[in-house]
Amino acid sequence: MIGILVVGHKKIPEAFVDLVKSLFDTNEKIDYISTYGHRSAIDFEEALARKIKDLDKDRQGVLVFVDLKGGSGHSVASAVRERLADENYRIVLVSGLNVAMLVQAVIMRTQVEDVEALADMVVETGIKGIKKE
Repeated sequence: MIGILVVGHKKIPEAFVDLVKSLFDTNEKIDYISTYGHRSAIDFEEALARKIKDLDKDRQGVLVFVDLKGGSGHSVASAVRERLADENYRIVLVSGLNVAMLVQAVIMRTQVEDVEALADMVVETGIKGIKKE
């Protein structure tokens, strides 16, 4: 099963993960990390890398959601993705997280084996879920 990691500012990642855990009663291969509370950028990068490795022990891939493209979480996650690619980790970043995207990821990750395909699905779901009324 593909792992899911939510990265973001303050308590945003925790709130998103708590929501889907309560909706689906699951703790399996889903986690979060905040950009806050680390002694340094290096500490944050190392903590993020550990979380990804923990979520991807079976090398099925990890879908990393970040709250803001270009933000500190996105920048560090991009660097970690590049570094871990050398160790054959399959990591896809998706920025601009919304609830519909995360729900879709949790539902479909048991049915889709390719992390890139799952990322494409959740991005489409996220876009379709944004409407002006």
